[in-house]
Amino acid sequence: MEICADNTSALAYIRKQGGVVNKTMLKIAQDFWEIALQKDIQVTTRHVPGKKNITADYLSRMGQNHIVETSTNSSREPDLQSKFKP
Repeated sequence: MEICADNTSALAYIRKQGGVVNKTMLKIAQDFWEIALQKDIQVTTRHVPGKKNITADYLSRMGQNHIVETSTNSSREPDLQSKFKP
């Protein structure tokens, strides 16, 4: 799975499997990695500058009630969606 984002802080928390500045982001990163390790999901990150990150910008304006199609194994996708849905 590749995490693409224009938020360098979020990417740093994923890359480093946590951080010390923001407790909420630490918890999210820890939960994310717990699932990734349990499901044997390989994770990479990539910074995409804001002006080039059109898809993320569009999705962030849709609100919380949307599902993103991914290229992950479909048997793993429901587990991740159920864990991270609000």
